[in-house]
Amino acid sequence: MANAFADLRKKRNDSSVGIHLQLVSNQPADPDVLQLLHDLASSKKVFGSRQSDANKLRTAAGLNDDEFRESAAALDLSKTGSRFALKENILRTISSWTEGNARSLTDSLLRFIRSRMMPETKGEWITRETVLAELGFSSVHALFPCPPELRPIKNLVKRKTSSDIVDAMVAGRKYTCLHGEGGTGKTTALQEIEAQLPPGSTMLIFDCYGAGRYLDSDSYRHRPKDAFL
Repeated sequence: MANAFADLRKKRNDSSVGIHLQLVSNQPADPDVLQLLHDLASSKKVFGSRQSDANKLRTAAGLNDDEFRESAAALDLSKTGSRFALKENILRTISSWTEGNARSLTDSLLRFIRSRMMPETKGEWITRETVLAELGFSSVHALFPCPPELRPIKNLVKRKTSSDIVDAMVAGRKYTCLHGEGGTGKTTALQEIEAQLPPGSTMLIFDCYGAGRYLDSDSYRHRPKDAFL
């Protein structure tokens, strides 16, 4: 775990910002361990046997003082749960990704992780690409919609059409079709509409055109099954 933390920190230009280490066990961590990690993370002085414990941890981790302090701050031992509860949570998460057989995907993923824990895979990283491949997906686009290719426009000129659409939405109209020839500003109108929505509103935009990429054979932006996952 210390080696993984050091490598992640190095990849982030010697910064631990955004790194979160979580060890989930079926037994809660000893309060003395939690307190020691808290003191180390906050650079609080420890004495006596606790100082000896801190030295043992630092030696075992093989990290310098700054890395060791940051790793203690990033380590979270607060979660507990049985292996069955963990598998159920994984199953529930994968079910939200795909309409396929989530149970077989979960079992396959667990077998994959176990195989990567064997001695012969030492030094090999589990990456997003390897997990996607194990789940049978060649691209992250199989799980999420195609990324938008829309460019924001500055200094928008307010148009009555956009205000009328917002008024209709606020009044409860569920469907509105705004159509026109290319270059008339339909996409720009979406940006203007979003700016006029009431506070707390959320606007989701699916870019089916993709700056012309909808014509690519490997870009399925025009299909409802890909737009409305």
